[in-house]
Amino acid sequence: YESDSTGSRIDQREGFNFCAASAEAFGPTRWPDSAELPRFQEVMAEYETVMVDLARRLLGGIALSIGTKPSALADLVGPSLPGLLHYPVAASMGALGDAPEEGEPEQFGTHAHVDANLLTIVNQHDIGGLEVRWGDEWVGVEVTEENAFVVNLGAMVQVLSNDEYRAPEHRVRCTRAEDGQSRNSSLLFCFPHADVSIAPLPLAAARSETGAHFREFNAGEFMHRKYLADFGDAQDISIDEFRV
Repeated sequence: YESDSTGSRIDQREGFNFCAASAEAFGPTRWPDSAELPRFQEVMAEYETVMVDLARRLLGGIALSIGTKPSALADLVGPSLPGLLHYPVAASMGALGDAPEEGEPEQFGTHAHVDANLLTIVNQHDIGGLEVRWGDEWVGVEVTEENAFVVNLGAMVQVLSNDEYRAPEHRVRCTRAEDGQSRNSSLLFCFPHADVSIAPLPLAAARSETGAHFREFNAGEFMHRKYLADFGDAQDISIDEFRV
């Protein structure tokens, strides 16, 4: 459970990320033995295709709302990363995951952060835990119905929309032992092509009295620096570095 992190903080979760169509970007996937999980690779590859198509449609809708053509955002979509996450019940993770004593800090399956990508599509299944910051409060994202998706907009969409859309800070709270059930989620991290330049769309900038709010930056370099901050000791990066 210590293999994943957010901003160098250890997250209490385990996961399986795969890239059936994007091995050149993320490396080959270590698929489970097909004898143990028949058709798993086939089904996950189909899931990846469907979810990437959904991401393009969502981004196309955002582009239309800004007043530009859908392809202005949809065509940015590059190799993306689907995943399956499991958040064990806190007490089942030993000392690291035990419910904190009174006065000790809360523990999280995923620490508070803002997604650095274009967007993330999440299916919480039947157990909640996802929370979004609203002002000074954390608001739980309830599971309203089966197979409903939650869409977290990423920092790059905030830049492309010139702040018309905001990337929310969010986190996942650990399920406590008394709740009795661990949490699973399936998701897609939607990334742009690495050679794409990220800057406010011309029509988005024109809608603002102050023009473009951000300087242009390279998507691949931004994501690489974010990766080094999450899994190494590099300083974290945010879009505020590029704010005009």
